[in-house]
This record gives sequence, structure tokens and C-alpha cells, in this order.
Amino acid sequence: MTEAIDDMDLRPAGRQVGGVTSDVEAQSGNRAEQRHKLGLRGALTALVLGTVLPTALVIHLFWAYAARHNVADVVGQLNRQIVDSIHHELRGVLDDAWAMQEAVRSIFFQGTIKTSDEAKREFLFLALLRSQPSLSWISLGFPDSGFFGSRKAGDSEIDMIEVKWDAATRTARQRTDYYTPETGDIIFNNREFEPSTCDATAQSWYRRAIEENAPGWNRISNFPGSHRQAISTSTPLIVDNRFVAIINVVIDLARLSQFLSSLEVGKTGTVIVLDREGNVVASADSAAIEQQQSGEMPNLRALGRNSKLLTVVADYLSRVGVDLGALTETRQVEFTAPQDGTAYFVTLAPLRFDNWIVATVIPASDFLATIERNAKFLVAALALLTLVIPPPC
Repeated sequence: MTEAIDDMDLRPAGRQVGGVTSDVEAQSGNRAEQRHKLGLRGALTALVLGTVLPTALVIHLFWAYAARHNVADVVGQLNRQIVDSIHHELRGVLDDAWAMQEAVRSIFFQGTIKTSDEAKREFLFLALLRSQPSLSWISLGFPDSGFFGSRKAGDSEIDMIEVKWDAATRTARQRTDYYTPETGDIIFNNREFEPSTCDATAQSWYRRAIEENAPGWNRISNFPGSHRQAISTSTPLIVDNRFVAIINVVIDLARLSQFLSSLEVGKTGTVIVLDREGNVVASADSAAIEQQQSGEMPNLRALGRNSKLLTVVADYLSRVGVDLGALTETRQVEFTAPQDGTAYFVTLAPLRFDNWIVATVIPASDFLATIERNAKFLVAALALLTLVIPPPC
């Protein structure tokens, strides 16, 4: 009976040990299988990344290079359009000035109106100035230092200004008549008198016309009763083979600046016009317009204090050492701002008038932002693809 009991004790014990062994073996098998699956998944992931990522990277690099090269072409085309627009606008204004000058010269030359007829010449100048919104002054400078002109002070005001000199005392008095133009009429508002020191014969536009005895362009800023940055065309007036006066027709440079402010230069770029000495002739910057209207010559570096884009132009000209006086063809570069490392497209192009230069500056991000955004999307897509790869069965 004891043997039977021993047998009974041994059999259950044998079965219990065997069960534990089977569980351990099963768990070991499961872990091995999991390691196999993980290894396979890792291999598949590595295979996908090793195949897709280099391929996508190569495609992206080729595409990015081609896109960046095309961006330079786009910038070049945009700059040509801007230069053509400015040249067309400027040419139109210059033609208006030439036509006005010739009209005034012909009227006095033919004797239709005499330069000494104050009432008729005033009516003539008022009518002509109203007919040409792009012009700001029409004037006559006389050999006795006298001056007579019509000034467009604004959209709602035209002033007639006359300066007469007393030969005996060599003193002058200025008369200013204020008018308000209305449809089909012009209303006289007020008349003022004041002492003046304006000597027409001392003005640069007068002296140049006398010296060259021909029409030509001038840079001027001083006028009776006002100071504004402007250009003008002046020419001698000869009547009956006798020199009578100098005709001067003026264009405010603030008008060209206002035109520049209407141009779209990329998304966030800007455009300025420089002379060969680097002075700002016209700029879309509001501070430049205010300075021109007060007779000041805008300074590029000073304007750059409130305009990052103009600072970029100033930095490029100074750091690269560009000789604007020797520039004969368009120059386009990609310039990195030293302040923050931002890339810009800077273009300089001759304007074909008075040696002026058109300068445009456009942040590279205006054109390359899409490329950078697509690169980020590519990385995100690859990361997502890696995460969603299903485990093998």
C-alpha cells in the first residue's frame, strides 16, 4: 500500500514538473518569435527608408536646384518688367514736359501772347498746368532777374507766383495768387505779397539753358516760396531774334516715388531709383516722399534705418564696392544680409535717362518658401510612412 501511495505521489509530481517546463518552453518560443517579428519589421523599415529616403532626397535636390535656377530667371523677368514700367512712366512724363515747353515756346514765338501781358500769360499757364496732371511748375525766368510761374500746390490748389526786382534798390517783391480749380472754372481765393530774394538768373536751370543755348534737363530743389526735389527741362525763348526769357517746366520727383509705391515687387520687395553717385532719386518709401516734398535729397543709408530692404541695398553697394558710374548692363545677384543671414535677390539696371539706376531687392523667401515648405512636407510624409508600416504576420 505504501508503494501504491508512493506511486500516486510520484505521478502527480511528474506531471507538475512537466507542465512548468512546457510553459517555460512556450514563453521562450514566444519571445523568440517576437524577436523575429521585430527584427523583420526593423529590416523592412530599414529597407523602406534605405530605398525611399535616398530616392526622395535625390529627386528633391534635383528639383530644388532646378527650381532655384528658375527662380533667378523669374526674378530677372520681373525686374525687366519693373524697369520697363518705370521707363514707360518716366518717358510719358518727360514727353509731357517737352510738349508743354514747346507749346509755351510756340505761343510766345508766334506772338499769340506777349510775355509782358500778365493777364493773358497767367490764364495760359493756369490752363496748361491744369491740362497736365504730371507736371508741377511752368515758369519764365527773365534777364532782369524777374520770375513768373504757375505752381501746382496740390490737387485742389494752383498758385501763380511773380517776382519783380527794383533795379534801383536791387530788392524784390513776390506776389502769390491762390486759386482753386473746379470743373470748367478756376476760383480766385487770395493774394499775398512778401519780400523775396529769388533771382531767376542765378538758378541752375536758367544758367544751363544760357550756357548751352539749347533745351536740356536739370536737377533742382529751390523755387520761389517752396523747396522740392525735382527735375526740369529749360530752354531759351527767342522772339524776333531777341532773347526774351528762359522757359522752365518742372516735374516733382515725389511723383515718381508715388508711382514706385504702386508697383508690386514680388510679395514683399521694393524698388528705388538711384543716380550714379548713389543718391536716392525716387523710392516707394514714405519717408523718401516726405523728404522730397520738403526739398531734401533722401539718403539711402538714412532711409534704411526704417526699412530693412533699403539697408540690404546699401550694404550690397558698400560691401561689394559696386561702381554705379561704370554700370552699363543689368546686374543680378543673390546677396546674404550680414545682420541676420537672410538671402535677397538684388538687381541693378540702367534706366536710360540721366544715368539713373533702378535697384530692386526681393527676399528669396518670396519665391523659395514653397520649396522649403515642400521639403518639410517630404520629411513629415516619410516619418509618417515609417510609423504606419504594418508588422508582419
